[in-house]
Amino acid sequence: MRILLVLAAALVLAAPAALAEYIVVLRDGRRYVANEKYKVQNGKAIVALTDGRTIQLDVSAIDQAASDAATRSGLGDAKVLATVPTQSPTSAGPSRPSLGSLATIRQPQTRATTSSSPSDSIGTPATPGARLDPILASKFTAAFENVGLFERSLEMRTETVLRIDVTADNEDHVFKAISATSFIYANVPSNLEAVELFMRTSTGGSSGRFRMTKEQALALANQKIEWYDYFIRNVLY
Repeated sequence: MRILLVLAAALVLAAPAALAEYIVVLRDGRRYVANEKYKVQNGKAIVALTDGRTIQLDVSAIDQAASDAATRSGLGDAKVLATVPTQSPTSAGPSRPSLGSLATIRQPQTRATTSSSPSDSIGTPATPGARLDPILASKFTAAFENVGLFERSLEMRTETVLRIDVTADNEDHVFKAISATSFIYANVPSNLEAVELFMRTSTGGSSGRFRMTKEQALALANQKIEWYDYFIRNVLY
């Protein structure tokens, strides 16, 4: 199975030190967030990542033009944080089933849950007058657009529950939607107690639904749990 990338593309409101200064883009699509532009030593690019690690890459593997363009990109007061691989190409482990098969894995448990809690099957009932903070809306919107998810809508269901509907036609779209949602939720101050993420295919099928808590968002954003594990444990259909 191809390597899965966990996307942390979002807007950061923290101090300038937390913002990426240089984004290294590889020719195979992988990206790394670095403190500064890489240095070349003995034919290798030495990259100091923002998480404190230092890695070495083949210079020929770096797409210089894409790296410069990604580094220059930004939205107002924000910068784009890039993707990082969840495992190395050589790491061994059990193969993972496709997301399509996960629906079969999860449905029995989901049906039991929804039968005892009717609101889970349709989402949180709306509270009239609940308004979405325009700043929060702009952050989520920019994050989704940064990762190429343009078909989405945001709605406050209650004063503390945000619902996001997004078109996710494949596995790549799913992990981008989960990652972008969790990163914004974890890093942008708000009074949200939960974000309901509804993902559907362009033909109307379900790609999964989640009721994400702040604790889960922080765990995903800080890479304490992989998006795939989060999907397995929490997806609703």
